[in-house]
Amino acid sequence: MYKTTIDKASVVFKEVYEGKYEALKSRDDQIKLGGYYSEDFVDFYTQMHEGVLILGYGKICIEKLNVGDYVKVVSSDFSLHEYKVGEVVKVVMLHTNGNPIVKSAGRQSELMYLEQLIRATEEEVIEAQREATAEKWANIGRTFKEFKVGDAVQYKNAFTTVVKSVPGCIQINQSNNVAKQITVRPADLKLVFPVEARFDLE
Repeated sequence: MYKTTIDKASVVFKEVYEGKYEALKSRDDQIKLGGYYSEDFVDFYTQMHEGVLILGYGKICIEKLNVGDYVKVVSSDFSLHEYKVGEVVKVVMLHTNGNPIVKSAGRQSELMYLEQLIRATEEEVIEAQREATAEKWANIGRTFKEFKVGDAVQYKNAFTTVVKSVPGCIQINQSNNVAKQITVRPADLKLVFPVEARFDLE
């Protein structure tokens, strides 16, 4: 077995107590994520496969996190939280001891331990961000990228308003000039605030 890191490893085992290991990461269908395995099995598996990483008891998978980081839950140790192994969550606050308080779309924030987490992949971060954005739209009673006439929006570096909205096609004022309107895709717009929140309309 060659030496590897958590990010590059195909399988990561972590000792949760003497002689018992939990699979924190697995790209092998034989190894169940979150499953528990004996020391003998882990030793045998390590001899037969490359890219296996074993973490000793109490080993921290991430040395430091910052607010805004995305991480994946890889351990059910100290499972006083509602998040399950495999879920991707966002760090929204840091406790004074360095452990993160995390949250995902539609869920409550929870305090977790560094030992329970690894950094999320780029693909996992993109999906988590998409789910969080969809939640924001749902909170105002709309589907994702559903714009209405009168919405204040951002198009490129300009702030303007929606003057016409049909599925897949949005008309906006160009440079806030009513006489100059252009048609854009919903994907090109960012909602600044919805028409229901505008106080400048009669």
